[in-house]
Amino acid sequence: MEKEKDMNTAENMFVVTMQALENYGAHSEDGLNNSGNAQWKFKSGSTYLVSDVDRPQNAMAFVMAAFSENDIGWKEFPTSVEPFVQWMDQMEDDHADSQQGALEFYTSSLQLVSPLTGKKTTKDPLSLFRAGWEG
Repeated sequence: MEKEKDMNTAENMFVVTMQALENYGAHSEDGLNNSGNAQWKFKSGSTYLVSDVDRPQNAMAFVMAAFSENDIGWKEFPTSVEPFVQWMDQMEDDHADSQQGALEFYTSSLQLVSPLTGKKTTKDPLSLFRAGWEG
């Protein structure tokens, strides 16, 4: 009998990055392209740490289904997915020469999510790692 794989280790979690768009034209006008009132601006999207999935495709599909938005004034959708360990290594490399605050900002903005808990999010999940959660 094959042993079940533990999907709640750092090696089996994925980071899904979202892109957001805000339509400034929807604040004071109808915001529609055909009336010339669309004025879309790129905004920072959310970043999710997905547990309880076995493949990056499953992580991205879950985040798309649970957290994407598509309204006249706001759109948010997944743009990338990568293993958590790889994401952390990249964050550490990118911010090696900067103040510690930059790395803390990016890691604290993660939201832990799981298909097993639906739309429930846990803010600053890395505090769980720092507190000794097995990763």
